Order: sequence, then structure tokens, then C-alpha cells
Amino acid sequence: MKIAIPSLGRDKTSLVNERFGRAENFIIYDTTSNSYEVLENSENKSLQQGSGTQTAETIIKKNVNVLLASNVGPKALKVLELSNIKVFTIPSGITVEKALNLYNEGALTLS
Repeated sequence: MKIAIPSLGRDKTSLVNERFGRAENFIIYDTTSNSYEVLENSENKSLQQGSGTQTAETIIKKNVNVLLASNVGPKALKVLELSNIKVFTIPSGITVEKALNLYNEGALTLS
């Protein structure tokens, strides 16, 4: 399973980015291989409009199963849900690693 988290940095110790569509990066954690991948979002974050839905499409292309995010707009959320990606709300001000721990503990709610 692949879990994506919008991030201000490039590793699991980075803070989560509260802005989904305009996040600099996404950390994608693969639970099967226990590995991390950095997905740069530079193309989508600069869009004047539609950055959320375009970022959602990018996440879908990476075969992500779960998204952990502080805030996802309604249009992007709809795109993700139509692709069967579960979106969980995470608190702001935490690290990517903490977000994953909260998910694994079952402490997050579906958006």
C-alpha cells in the first residue's frame, strides 16, 4: 500500500504542508517495501487555478491508496474519492513521521 503526505521537505522528519494542491513535495511511503519516495509538485503548485485537482491526478498516477492531509479542497477530494483513494485528516504542525504513526494507530478520521 502507498501512503502520500504533503510535505515542506524531502524526508520523513519534515513538517507536513497544510496546503495540498500547492505543497512543495509529497512523501510517498510504501508499506510493502518500507521505503520512501519524494514526489516533487513544482509543476502543479504554480498553477493559477486547479492546482488541487491537478495534484490529485498526479497522486492517482503514483498508485497511492491513502492520502494524509490537513486540508484538501472539495474538487480535489472528489477526484481522489472517485479513484478510491482514502483521505484522512491530519493535524497541522506535525512531521510526516508523526502523521504516519497517527494513521497506523487508527487515530485519524476520514475526510
